[in-house]
Amino acid sequence: MFYSTILKTDLQQICDCTFIPWEKLRGKTLLITGATGLIGRNLLWVLLWANMQKNLNLTVVALVRDQNAAKEQFPGAGQALRFAVGCVEDLPDIPENVDYAAIAGLRLEARAKLSAIQPKNVGQAGRISGVSPADI
Repeated sequence: MFYSTILKTDLQQICDCTFIPWEKLRGKTLLITGATGLIGRNLLWVLLWANMQKNLNLTVVALVRDQNAAKEQFPGAGQALRFAVGCVEDLPDIPENVDYAAIAGLRLEARAKLSAIQPKNVGQAGRISGVSPADI
C-alpha cells in the first residue's frame, strides 16, 4: 500500500498505543460503513496498518458506493480488504459473518443479539429487539 512518510508516522503512533486492545481484533472480520468518507477512510487505514504491523489476520469489509474509486484509495490492501457496494440507506447485504464482539461501541445486549442472529443487512439488524439505532 502507498503511505506517505507523515501518514506512516501517524499510523505507527496509533498502532503503538497500548490502550487499544489490538489482540481482540485478531482473526476477526469487521464491517466499516462509509469507508471512503473522512472518518471511515482513516479508520480503515489504521486497521489495515495495524493488521500489517501486528499480523492480526484481520479482514475488513468496507461498505462503499463506488468500488473502483475505493480500490484507488486503498491500493495493495490484498486479502485483508473486501468491498461491499451500496450505502446504508439502500440496506445492502452484509457479505459475510461479522464479529460484533470486536465492535467496541456496541452495548453488550446488542453484541450478543447481533452475533447470534447474524443479520443479512442493516435493515434486518435495525429490527432486532434490543438493538438500538445507536448500535447500528
